[in-house]
Amino acid sequence: MPVNIVEAQGITKAFGKTPVLKGIDRSVPEGTVRALLGPNGAGKTTTVRILTTLLKPDGGNAMVAGYNALREPDKVRSRIGVAGQLVTMDGCLSCLRPFGPPPARRLASPSPGCDP
Repeated sequence: MPVNIVEAQGITKAFGKTPVLKGIDRSVPEGTVRALLGPNGAGKTTTVRILTTLLKPDGGNAMVAGYNALREPDKVRSRIGVAGQLVTMDGCLSCLRPFGPPPARRLASPSPGCDP
């Protein structure tokens, strides 16, 4: 039976009087990949911020990599890595670049900050 690398139970969070998370229960087995999908305002970023110890929930419990994310945030941070959407290289890569050297002839200008 696989061990869960993430276990969230009853996570709640409100900003002021606006409830954002209402009892989130999720588990992620070790060695798997999961995606959080949903419309804007669904609580995806808030959930990730709580699981990565950047934000405290109002209620519930979260275990990440065997550590309690609320009581042992330093241990959780020592075991995980997070790269937000703005840290991607998407604007720097062409569809061919991951499979070999860059093409000899450039078809488009690279995004600002990308190596030529």
